[in-house]
Amino acid sequence: MPAFNRLRLPEPFVCPNCHQGYEQILQFTYGYAWQFDYEIGDTVNWRKEPRADEGVPGAGRVYVEAILERACPHCGHDVPWPRSAFEIELRKDVIVAARPGIHHVTHTRQDRWVVAEP
Repeated sequence: MPAFNRLRLPEPFVCPNCHQGYEQILQFTYGYAWQFDYEIGDTVNWRKEPRADEGVPGAGRVYVEAILERACPHCGHDVPWPRSAFEIELRKDVIVAARPGIHHVTHTRQDRWVVAEP
């Protein structure tokens, strides 16, 4: 499993099983993937030699595949894929949104992100 980063969702995630809200984290692989913790509005880190990183530094708009990190703390329900899939939007390396579902990425191991605008 490759290294990953973490994005805290700004709003409580509602469990589809018990309907309780709870803080949820998304795991994603883009930029310097080394378990950095991010929030919406943060800028993704890159190493000085970004060719060792995942993605395209400074791209205009990028969509990145992400998955829920943990099960519901209230009922223990582990949301299965594809309902656990999210998409993170970045603009010039800034995380601007995280949405449920995959809309731009084809969801293959080689295609964890896509550049929509260079």
